[in-house]
Amino acid sequence: MGHKEVPVTHLRKAMLEELQRRNMSQNTVRLYLRAVEEFSLYYNVPPDQLGSEHIRAQSSLLRHERQQLHGFPVNCATRGNGSPFLFL
Repeated sequence: MGHKEVPVTHLRKAMLEELQRRNMSQNTVRLYLRAVEEFSLYYNVPPDQLGSEHIRAQSSLLRHERQQLHGFPVNCATRGNGSPFLFL
C-alpha cells in the first residue's frame, strides 16, 4: 500500500533530473514536486499549461500570506521555489 504510482510526464522527468543534477535531498525533491502539484490543483490546470501569469498571481498571494502571518513559513518559501521548474 503506501506508495502511490505517479505517471512520469515530460515536465516531471525534467524536473526530477534537474533536482538530481543540483544534488537536492529527497525531502526537497518531494516538497518541490508537492508544491508544483498544489500549484496545479489551485488553478485546476495541468502543470505544463501553467504560465508566468499564474506564477505572478501565486507570488502575490504568497507575499500577502507572509504579511498576514508576520513571518516566512517554510511551506510558503518552498511553494515559491518550485515554480521555476515549470519552465524546464
